[in-house]
Amino acid sequence: IGLQMKGREVFKFAVKASTSDVEDLLSDLGMTKEQVDYYIVHQANYRIIDAIKQYLGEPEDKFPVNIFDHGNSSSASCTILLDECNKSHKFKEGNTLVFSAFGAGLLSGVAVLEW
Repeated sequence: IGLQMKGREVFKFAVKASTSDVEDLLSDLGMTKEQVDYYIVHQANYRIIDAIKQYLGEPEDKFPVNIFDHGNSSSASCTILLDECNKSHKFKEGNTLVFSAFGAGLLSGVAVLEW
């Protein structure tokens, strides 16, 4: 038996975990999606990012991406994207950023940060 990746199951997990984590945390904080300026999502693959965006019903401009430049940079993807957005002056003081990451061991996490 060799290594196997069950891509369809991983895709479903990533989308479900990310969207439910985001919605649950925003609800716990008494916030709405309209208050979120940017979603910094793990750059695993663009199909996952697009599905998260579609499921949340949020516009594409709230989802910066760099997967086309770097590929899947694993656990560093959110921080690389954050650094690139910062260096390009994308964020303004007071912007609300939502981070969502998922990965090894089928774990997920989310955080909200005011810039």
